[in-house]
Amino acid sequence: MRLRQHGYRIIQVNAAVLEHAWGNMREVRLPGKTVMHLNYPPFRWYYITRNFLYVFARYRTAFPETYALHRRFVVKQALLALVFEPHRRQRLRLMIKGLGDYRAGKLGKLEWPSLPHVAARDRHP
Repeated sequence: MRLRQHGYRIIQVNAAVLEHAWGNMREVRLPGKTVMHLNYPPFRWYYITRNFLYVFARYRTAFPETYALHRRFVVKQALLALVFEPHRRQRLRLMIKGLGDYRAGKLGKLEWPSLPHVAARDRHP
């Protein structure tokens, strides 16, 4: 977004491969449809919330269509996480902390007294 805002063109290379972990995708069956959600560990929702708010507050007027698309995606995934995943209270607390840190302008590493329920296998490299 920063490059586009400064007049650079983005060139797409279809043969390029980028490996990225999207969490442990899970399927949830709802009446009439099946929904996929990201199933991230609770601490990831701190970063998702804070960074989404930071990036899109900065670029939403320049890229309103991108903002609307990502806002819907993040809100949907957050609601699915709060409804269908364990440790809902911790997820919600970390989302609220992400909101508070965004408002306070605090970026960087999450400082949280303890992050129980975050096993080593849940930490994505």
